Amino acid sequence: MPKLKSEELYDTTLRSYQKGGHEKRFDKCDGKGLWVRVYESGAISFYFRFTSNLEKHTKGKQEGKLKTKRLIMGQYPALSLSEARKQIIPFKEMLQNGLDPDIELKKDNNESKLTFDDCIDLFMDKHVNDLRDSSIKNYKSTLVKYCKGASVSYT
Repeated sequence: MPKLKSEELYDTTLRSYQKGGHEKRFDKCDGKGLWVRVYESGAISFYFRFTSNLEKHTKGKQEGKLKTKRLIMGQYPALSLSEARKQIIPFKEMLQNGLDPDIELKKDNNESKLTFDDCIDLFMDKHVNDLRDSSIKNYKSTLVKYCKGASVSYT
């Protein structure tokens, strides 16, 4: 892959890229870790590109190898250029602390996932407990009988 020249990204430049009609997709870097990928249609995605040391994360299977990774952050203009620049700050801090931002974000996502039973409990707390006693009784009996602790199979 050829080395890409970095140049400061500006909002006006991104708007001009949005017009589309590009011969092929291309990437631009602002020199500070923020990259944009511009597609032929004019769609623009922000991403953070970094090098990860696989030795720390693969238990020595690929010892000493480095891998270039991309963290896709969002699409322009839904994500502004200034917001994208702010989003890469914690990624850079993770790298300085010897952590892989991709792996750390996946850890955070796994820890914050709710189970179906947790969702039922939240529903009961936030919605059902404000209803009449007879409605609360019906919800409790139905959810406990048919949903709570049930293993769901989609076939």
